[in-house]
Amino acid sequence: MKKQPRRGSILLEATVAVVLTGAALLLLATLIAALRANQRDLNRRSAALHEAANMLELARASVAWPALPEYATADEQPDAGSQPPRRRVQASAGAPLIDLVPDARIEIVLTPEADLADLQRIQITVFGGRARGNERTLAELTGWRRSARKDSR
Repeated sequence: MKKQPRRGSILLEATVAVVLTGAALLLLATLIAALRANQRDLNRRSAALHEAANMLELARASVAWPALPEYATADEQPDAGSQPPRRRVQASAGAPLIDLVPDARIEIVLTPEADLADLQRIQITVFGGRARGNERTLAELTGWRRSARKDSR
């Protein structure tokens, strides 16, 4: 004798299958959204690091501080009372970084080294965020250069 399925069991199984499939799809959509956000963040950081490397290269090649770089603002501020004196310049970001982080800004700090008189430390920091209080550091690089270049020819 064959046992008859209970009434509505097929409907119950179909409902459970639909609910489980919906939960799996919701979990998959959440995972994909998290991966896309992570990839966007990685692209922003990569562009910021590339921009910082370009700025560091410009800063190391520049002999005169005000000429560093061409698109830096004239907002040069020496720190009051600190030894050795630091010079800060706020610069705008280049096109690839602006496309990914529209409100990005770059800060360049030039500090003479205390131990070696002709050596200067260059610190490049790329910030991104909606407001100054809510900024994140996207990239930070440090390099050195000689303050007085001698002609080697």
